[in-house]
Amino acid sequence: MGQLSYSALDIAVILCKRDLGIQEESRFLLEFWDSKRRFLEWKYQSNKQRFLQDVQYWIHYLNDKNQIDAEFPDIIKDGESNGSRMDIEDYWHDTDEIDILFKEMYIQMTFFEQKKYIRKSMRQLLKKYHLRRRTAKIVEKIEQYIRFYELQMIINRRPIADIRMIPLDQPITFRLRTNREREK
Repeated sequence: MGQLSYSALDIAVILCKRDLGIQEESRFLLEFWDSKRRFLEWKYQSNKQRFLQDVQYWIHYLNDKNQIDAEFPDIIKDGESNGSRMDIEDYWHDTDEIDILFKEMYIQMTFFEQKKYIRKSMRQLLKKYHLRRRTAKIVEKIEQYIRFYELQMIINRRPIADIRMIPLDQPITFRLRTNREREK
């Protein structure tokens, strides 16, 4: 993770949190592919089968993570005894909470919620980084997500452009930009 576009792991993490049935999951994946594939990592944008298989792989992994992790040392030993070398770092993934937060917000507003907005305060966003105050780097990253996912920040029914000026405990309404707003 740690990037703007969705990886198969990002989608799997979001779907596992929602605890959908297999039909709902499949319906979502096909709908996402048809309408939002421009937000996927480059390797998936033209390969539907790879996208679906990789998401399913990660969903199965996340659902059985404890068992797979417990068996992982045995898998490495078996592989080494057969002459293959496995690098543990290839199988370890760090999840950046703020990345998944914005990715999840976008999917929630686009596909799952009746209301097309989410309210969070700056303090809630910073808490994901385990910070108490804004840094230039964090603000830049948040602004990058807001632009990429075509979100708009609103406070007291007024659009806000500069996230630096928002008080920490002020609720911010994040909503998807309309087509008219994107054209401006």
